[in-house]
Amino acid sequence: MLKMIIIEDEKLEREGLVDFFDWNSMEVQIVGTACDGIEGIELAQKTKPDIIITDIKMPGMNGLDMSNKIKEILPQVKIIILTGYGDFNYAKQAISISVSAYILKPIEEEELISTVKNIVLDYKKSRNTELILSKEYNSEKLKFFMDLLQGKLKIEEFNKNNLNFGINYNEDAEFAIAVIGNIKEDDELFQILISELKNIINENICFLVPIVEKNTIFMCLCIPKKQNIRLEDICGDIVNLIQLKKLSVLIGIGTIEEHIIDIKKSAKNAVKALEYGLFWYDSGIFYYKDILYNINQIGDFITRGNKLSKQLVHAVGCSEDVIVQEVLKEIFELVNENKNVDNKYICNYLYSIIYETSLMLYNLDKNNQKGITSQSEITNKNDFGVPLLKLKSLKLISEYTYNFFENILKIINEKRNNKDENIIKTVIRLIEEGYMRGISLKIIAAQVYLSPNYLGHIFKKYIGKSFNDYLCGFRMEKAKELLKDSNKKISSVSKEIGISNTSYFCMVFKNIYGMAPKEYQEMMLRN
Repeated sequence: MLKMIIIEDEKLEREGLVDFFDWNSMEVQIVGTACDGIEGIELAQKTKPDIIITDIKMPGMNGLDMSNKIKEILPQVKIIILTGYGDFNYAKQAISISVSAYILKPIEEEELISTVKNIVLDYKKSRNTELILSKEYNSEKLKFFMDLLQGKLKIEEFNKNNLNFGINYNEDAEFAIAVIGNIKEDDELFQILISELKNIINENICFLVPIVEKNTIFMCLCIPKKQNIRLEDICGDIVNLIQLKKLSVLIGIGTIEEHIIDIKKSAKNAVKALEYGLFWYDSGIFYYKDILYNINQIGDFITRGNKLSKQLVHAVGCSEDVIVQEVLKEIFELVNENKNVDNKYICNYLYSIIYETSLMLYNLDKNNQKGITSQSEITNKNDFGVPLLKLKSLKLISEYTYNFFENILKIINEKRNNKDENIIKTVIRLIEEGYMRGISLKIIAAQVYLSPNYLGHIFKKYIGKSFNDYLCGFRMEKAKELLKDSNKKISSVSKEIGISNTSYFCMVFKNIYGMAPKEYQEMMLRN
């Protein structure tokens, strides 16, 4: 059983989270609840939970600040953020402290259950793999390697322990870090790869370190200075082995360093190379030295990208579905043409478009408190459950973006149709109340805060005739009722229905009913 605590200031919601879900069936035990951030920290220190569910907005200390402090005490804890605020800044903060999920209220039962089940499954995988590795990679050995990779190890400590921990160290060599990632989340596959790579540890591979929770493997490569062996040759052997096993992985290669004690820089650059590969490709080997960001290319991307983003937002505003798809295609073609643009900039660029579009929806319905990032409205919750900025590959980002705009168009059209329908009802009421005065499309448009052109467009769309035709027809029907009174003068009837020109009234009436007002009045008198 995994231990879980719930931190929520609203009593009913807190009790609902405890009682409504069958946590035992998910192999989760609730070990405590708290009503604010301060209590939450104390409870976490006391119970040492595996999972925390917390709200953001709480009195005193908010959920994000609390989560940040708890992460310092319990770095492995998984945190699920719940909030009614679809604010991008909150999402960015949640990403920066590595929360496991960011779920907007009102909470959907299936979404929360799915999130918790995935966390439980991840815990199981990590623990199973840790048990397998525990005999060989004990805490002391793992700490030694991690300190070496992070630049925390002193040369004296390295010289003292490198033989004990099985490092093939050659003083007359240079060193580089290779990071193998994109390993499918499969314990058996992960173990097979580790075992196979261990078998080829030789004078060109100093050591390997599996990072279980991230399903990655760090390898320290040794390049002898006096032999005619290149870094690419050593990497080629590793790739050949992986290909023989028919495994699909990505490999990031860092920079070459003079001394093994200085491989922190190489490790950092290897991770950057791996992230580059993860973003653009499904598999392959990527050298940090080949990843060069071109300032001129970035400037061109910004110029063209901003133009396309304006076109896209405008097309969404006009509900032009076909144009939205065409511009999205152009945007991703532009992105693919600019592989020398920083991945983070591309993600921020795409998110800025989504964020600007969200403001459009907010303005369309200011009473909509959920905002456009509601999981139930915007994303297909079976495929997407994380903010765009947490997605690591362009393929997933593309899917997320296309899915977002497909759904946003549906929502905007639905909301706009509902809003337009209410506007038309208001316009008809204003006509009924003011037809006897000199009203016009321009006057009515000002009363409903729309442009005459737009009001005329939606009026015809819903009523099937123009505003002026509808107003004229309405007035003529009122005139027929008034003409039933034989004492009414034609000029008086004309003024009562808002038409000051009697001759014009007579002409319109005859065009519609085939007889003059006076003839109609006499006919009604005879009847």
